[in-house]
Amino acid sequence: MRGRTGVFAAATAVVLAAGVAGGTSTAEYAARPAGAAEIAPPNIVVIMTDDQRRNTFQTMPTVRKKLIQDGLKYVGFSPTSACCPARSSLLTAQFAHTTGVYNNVDPTYGGWPAFNVSGYEEKTIAVALDGAGYRTGLVGKYMNLWNQAPDGFVPPGWDVFRALWSDVGQGGGAYYDYEIRGTQPTETFGHTAAAYSTDVLADRAVRFLKSTPDDQPFFLYFTPFAAHEPWKPAPRDQGTWEPKPYYDNPAVNEQDMSDKPEFMQTLPKVDRAWIRRAQDKTGESLRAVDDAVGRILDAVGDRRPNTLFIYTSDQGVMWGEHRLDEKYNPYRWATEFPLIMKWGNRFPVEDRNRLVANADVGATILDAAGVVPGWPIEGTSVLGPFRSDVVLEAIGVPGQPAYCGLRLKNWLYVHWSGDAGTELYDYKHDPLELTNLSGRPAYADKETAMRDRAVELCSPPPPGFSWD
Repeated sequence: MRGRTGVFAAATAVVLAAGVAGGTSTAEYAARPAGAAEIAPPNIVVIMTDDQRRNTFQTMPTVRKKLIQDGLKYVGFSPTSACCPARSSLLTAQFAHTTGVYNNVDPTYGGWPAFNVSGYEEKTIAVALDGAGYRTGLVGKYMNLWNQAPDGFVPPGWDVFRALWSDVGQGGGAYYDYEIRGTQPTETFGHTAAAYSTDVLADRAVRFLKSTPDDQPFFLYFTPFAAHEPWKPAPRDQGTWEPKPYYDNPAVNEQDMSDKPEFMQTLPKVDRAWIRRAQDKTGESLRAVDDAVGRILDAVGDRRPNTLFIYTSDQGVMWGEHRLDEKYNPYRWATEFPLIMKWGNRFPVEDRNRLVANADVGATILDAAGVVPGWPIEGTSVLGPFRSDVVLEAIGVPGQPAYCGLRLKNWLYVHWSGDAGTELYDYKHDPLELTNLSGRPAYADKETAMRDRAVELCSPPPPGFSWD
């Protein structure tokens, strides 16, 4: 593929036997075109937070000044709004209907077990970049249920793999009382201030960057647990932020739920104290992430001009909108996440605020590096023409059926499995999703067109889903 900015694609493919931590993987990679040897491949830094909503940068001056100011903000979009599907999509440039990873905790359809069994753990951007000569490093959260992996397991493609391991909750991440496992000896951390995971992981990320030879391109995937509930800030940041006014809008504890699917109409209202705490502690927990960003930028040093920086999250989370307080749903506060890209002037300014899926982030990384893997991908690089629509897809969770749908920049269509309901929202006139237009004659053509496209893209549909 060739981007608008002259990013090169391969002329021919070569087969490389790529030695990776945890085993040897054989895959096809694209060779750089003849005569392009003088073009240095970019370094790549991805900083992915956990459950961070869009526009939550109030406590992050470094991100605002050093990434947003000179980079481009996009509308990140997670077609399957849960941690593992989102992370699987970024790492593979595929959607959930291809990876088979639909949630975090079901070992058949979610978490590390599903990703491992799918075979796509061997077809990640890390595998592709490692095979093309990059030094690759993961530092932080990998997948939920990774604590079920065999002792000593390291996924293919990672030269340095320092992943959070916890025996509590879903085993995906922690602020305290955790281990870091992977390619180096296991490290164990308790509950002291020095054990705060964002800071510890920042140390390991800086160590990876400083130990990478100047003449070797690197790919750093830095994934702290913040700002995931229970939102524990670093001790130095406790009580440092009190947002005023507290986050609120008419969608929070929505009064009239009669236009929502029937299974939502009797939802209780979300506790306001929980919403206030979510906002306060999210902001405070992101302060340490901002510190980590500054340390990473400093460690990259004079390699910054040819480094692609991507700041993102896996997905958002609801803070009481439509009486919901989680992800696992198709609404914009759960599916949208912050996304900033900075790499010189290579991203067209006119494309700011465009819709970019997790899979597109993975595709952009491969495109920027000039690497084409030996397997097809579904993501679309932002260095080329943008996609105009993105699929929505999710299996059912307790109290909520499976769904498929379609997201455009200014429209959302959702079909809940069977006869559980359909929804259609016009974001230009209704950004808070207060008025469901599904079934209204004036919008029949729009709804039909979006349904037809959703049927095409949501294929195969999620397990347990039916259109009728």
